[in-house]
Amino acid sequence: IERTINELKKSDTYYAFGISKTNEQMSRYANKIYQVQKEKKFLAKSIFDEQGAYKIKERQNKLHEIKILPKGQITPALFTIYQDVIGIHLIVEDNIVSIVIKNKDISKSFLANFEAMWKMSRKV
Repeated sequence: IERTINELKKSDTYYAFGISKTNEQMSRYANKIYQVQKEKKFLAKSIFDEQGAYKIKERQNKLHEIKILPKGQITPALFTIYQDVIGIHLIVEDNIVSIVIKNKDISKSFLANFEAMWKMSRKV
C-alpha cells in the first residue's frame, strides 16, 4: 500500500474492480487509499459486487465514481490499476496476497477489461 500511496498523483485515476466482502486488513488498505485520495485529490472509479455493496456509502465522495456489477457476478479477487501498475489482491486465510505488475501494455489490457465491466455495471 505504501508504494501505491507514494506513486499516486493528482493527475491519476485509481481504478478498482472486484470489490467484494473483505477482511479487516483489506478494509484498512481501502481506507488508507481513500484517505490519501482526499489529500492528493486524485480521481477514483470503483466497481463493487453485490457482496461488497454495503461499503459503498463509506467510500462515496466527489472524486469517486462507483458502480455495482449485475446480480450474481461475484469477484473474489480485487484488481487495482493506476498509471502502468496493476495490482491483483486476494484474501487467503485472513492474509492479503498481492501480485503487482508494472507494464504499460498489461495495464492497458486491464483498463480495457475495467471499461467493459464499467459499461455493464449499474450506477449507485
